[in-house]
Amino acid sequence: MSLLSIRGVNYDLSSAEEIKDKLIAASDREGKKRNLQLLWGILVGLLQEREPNFAVTSVCRRLERAGGPKVQSVRNAGGKDFRALIQAFATAAGIPAQKAVTQGKSQRDLALESISDPGMRAVFRQIVAENRNLRNRCDRLASSFKDLSVLAPGSQPPSGTPMKESVHPSGISQAAQVILPPAASSSPLTPQEREALRKGFSPERLGENGWTIQPDGSVEDIRGRCVLPPRFAHAIRRLAEEG
Repeated sequence: MSLLSIRGVNYDLSSAEEIKDKLIAASDREGKKRNLQLLWGILVGLLQEREPNFAVTSVCRRLERAGGPKVQSVRNAGGKDFRALIQAFATAAGIPAQKAVTQGKSQRDLALESISDPGMRAVFRQIVAENRNLRNRCDRLASSFKDLSVLAPGSQPPSGTPMKESVHPSGISQAAQVILPPAASSSPLTPQEREALRKGFSPERLGENGWTIQPDGSVEDIRGRCVLPPRFAHAIRRLAEEG
């Protein structure tokens, strides 16, 4: 299968396939031969996606889920043959090298891109964006209250205390008026966004990816590994229900 046609584009993978065959022939362990062949199938599948990402970590996550070696094993010195095959395949397919793929992207962005399901990826992008928005609001509030103190009616600040903004409970400012950022909306998510959260994080939808929600709110994959931390599912449900 040296020549692969995808959506009208022909990919000459002969150079990468030659490297794959040489690596398999040079290996004296059946397990490694099987894993190299498994990796090849995953790379071919990735190439058929609209936005293939051949970053080593992303590819190896799929390889591990398919029953291959763990991600860290491939990233270690003993995994050089697997890394060489990934690089050779990406080069043959004309995909940018790993550094070009990951340049300028944070670990959060790379983690989001590794989610294969488009619907789930969109849901998590929305959650991350909302989290960033709320954090910025908190930072602005903290900055506004930094020099604010509340005094009981008729009381005065201790002698020698530098004059800062002080406000009586009556609301009368003793120095200058404090301007606070606009109050956060009581419902940061729209009804459509809440519905998207409910559908995207439903047990049925997670089950399609082999994920299950645990009693502590964590999410585990089909092999029992924790892919999302405790209380994560609880937080998503609160967002979906309360907005």
